[in-house]
Amino acid sequence: MKKVLYAAVIIFPLLVLIIFPKWTVDDAYIYYRYADNLAKYGELNWNVGESPVEGYTGVALPVLLAGFIKAGGSPVTGSHILGVLAYILGFVMLFLILRRLKLSHAGRFFGLFFYSATPIIFTHVLSGLDTMLFISGILTTLYAFMWVLEDSGRKTLKEVSLLLSALLLGFVRPEGLAFGGLCVAVAAYVKLRRNRGELLWYLAKSFLVYFIPTVLYFWWRFDYYGQLLPNTFFVKTNVGFSISNLMDLARFLIRYFTAPLAACVLLFAADPDALWRKIKNGQTIPNIRRAFMLLAPYFIFIVLLLIQFSHAHLNMNYAYRFYLPILPALWITSALFFDWGWSALNSIKAARPVAQKFTMIFITVLFAYQASFYLAKLKEEIRFARDEKLSLEGQHIAIGKFLKEKIPASEWIVVYIDAGAIPYFSGLKTVDFGGLNDRYLAKNSQNLEEKIDYFYAHNPGAVVFTSESRDSLVYGDEAEAITKDKRFKKYSLVKKYFSPTAPPRNYHEFLFVRNDLATKLK
Repeated sequence: MKKVLYAAVIIFPLLVLIIFPKWTVDDAYIYYRYADNLAKYGELNWNVGESPVEGYTGVALPVLLAGFIKAGGSPVTGSHILGVLAYILGFVMLFLILRRLKLSHAGRFFGLFFYSATPIIFTHVLSGLDTMLFISGILTTLYAFMWVLEDSGRKTLKEVSLLLSALLLGFVRPEGLAFGGLCVAVAAYVKLRRNRGELLWYLAKSFLVYFIPTVLYFWWRFDYYGQLLPNTFFVKTNVGFSISNLMDLARFLIRYFTAPLAACVLLFAADPDALWRKIKNGQTIPNIRRAFMLLAPYFIFIVLLLIQFSHAHLNMNYAYRFYLPILPALWITSALFFDWGWSALNSIKAARPVAQKFTMIFITVLFAYQASFYLAKLKEEIRFARDEKLSLEGQHIAIGKFLKEKIPASEWIVVYIDAGAIPYFSGLKTVDFGGLNDRYLAKNSQNLEEKIDYFYAHNPGAVVFTSESRDSLVYGDEAEAITKDKRFKKYSLVKKYFSPTAPPRNYHEFLFVRNDLATKLK
């Protein structure tokens, strides 16, 4: 039976990845543009020849994609390949973590079931962003951390594995620096408690393998971009305390983890006396302490994430993208509790067979409910990815190709507000009014008049506005103020790109071209 279950958690995601739309989110084209500029011009920059700006979140993905481009490949294909490989790596690492925690096959399956069946995972595998690289990196670093805490031999191999995985995780996303640093620090604390002589060698390796490369990277980053944190940090965190993000996270966790939590409670309730006896006799305490120590850096990391969420604009949180780094900790913790409960259930099989059978029936019902919930959500994710693919091809990519063909290469464009595929396919220097790729706009410290002046500062040859109405341009007070400025009379509406989805969404793109260039289009 266990072979069938393991086969199911392997085959199911492979089938889903085959049928899932091969989509790419618009923001992924930001990475593609940086990768393209690095591969072709040697600049990890938004606009070649201009003051450098860091509009990507982590350096690893654009550098890897630049390698694909150098090899003659497409960054779109490259990002999909990396996403699938990261998914496979994450699966393997989760399995190894659950095995290292000495879980039974039931506990391992419980954890792997969530990884292989959670529908939002598949959305991120093919989105083109670094989400799955980050998840697999977290699991790899966590496994290396657990490996280091073992008392057996091969200490140098274990420690270097942890330090390298922590280092690379910091290159994937800035949050990775926090998680990797926590793992390195907790490992140092454990070594301090065990053997101070061991600690000195570990610290020496840490400086050589982890700290010095990290400091050099940040020194280069500050020297090249003029700031230590990516531009995206200032765009997303320029806000006070907000409880709404935490409430949204709570709703997400309730939807996805109510049934697993109920299953664990049901297992414990089958024979609480037996479980209490095990705790009283100290049979489970060592396992609980060991698990807590192994997961301690992850729990601290989650607290840091919650603080970040409460002070951030979580824009583009499609498929709960920003909450995904929390999930592996919940999968592992749920698997631990399920495994302990499963052990308690098996202990009453002979003494209380009826209670054991009824509990098994209820557990099966909960699994069936969770599976049906996942299937329903999977349909939603497939529909979302399909619609995004249609919108990108029918609007953003079409506009970008039109601009590349019709607008001289010396001209600037302004994109308000989706600056992903349009700048990438146009190849033109771009002012990103979303702020992700513009240091001036990122900190949102300008008044409305200053923003309007900045919009026209480069005398753009074309401007693209997102509109919530197909009849007239509607996208907030700022967009309205920009278009009502007298300088906007220099621009003519060339084409409206309506939403191609069925039913259509209130999300359209209006293309305006400067009058002297518009006359040449006729």
